[in-house]
Parts: sequence; C-alpha cells; structure tokens
Amino acid sequence: MFILVAKLQSIHIIFAIAAEKDFELHQIDIKEAYLNSELTKNKDIHMKQLPEYVEKDTKGKVYHLWKMLYGLKQLEHHWYQKLVDILIYYLGFIHYYVDKAIFY
Repeated sequence: MFILVAKLQSIHIIFAIAAEKDFELHQIDIKEAYLNSELTKNKDIHMKQLPEYVEKDTKGKVYHLWKMLYGLKQLEHHWYQKLVDILIYYLGFIHYYVDKAIFY
C-alpha cells in the first residue's frame, strides 16, 4: 500500500521554523477522501463481480470502474496524484524535494 506520511524530522523542522518566525500553522485531515477519487482517463481498472452481487445474465462478466473503490491497491496513489495536482498546479504550492508529504 502507498500511504504517504511526513517524516518526523520534517515535522520538527517545520515546528522550529514556525516557532522562530512566529508563524501560524495549519494542518488538514481529509476524511473519506479516498472515496472521492476518480480514475484518470488513461487508466482502466476492471474487477470481477462479487459472488453475492451477480445479477441474472451477467455471470462471468466484469465491471469497468469509473471511480475508486475503498480497498483497491491503486487507490492511495491515485488520490495522492490528484492532491499533488491541486496543490501544485492550482494553488501554487511547491513540493519539498526531501519529503514528498510536505508542500510549502
């Protein structure tokens, strides 16, 4: 699984800089964000039907997913890429090259 977490050393540095310069810090916790992740157009994900949800005349067919489902291996990576696009391209943040979880 791809779960991005800021390094403890990076957090300590941010706290030290903020304390020295008297900055105000903000952090966010995005709940249920994974469920709002959409698939990119060039990535197709298919999955077999669950045995308890097979409808008549659809046995042996697969689903073509348009949105992410919780538990998919690709979920965290797709959501992170969407977050990076928003923070960098729309809001003008810069990626910290040492720690990919830090934007400034």
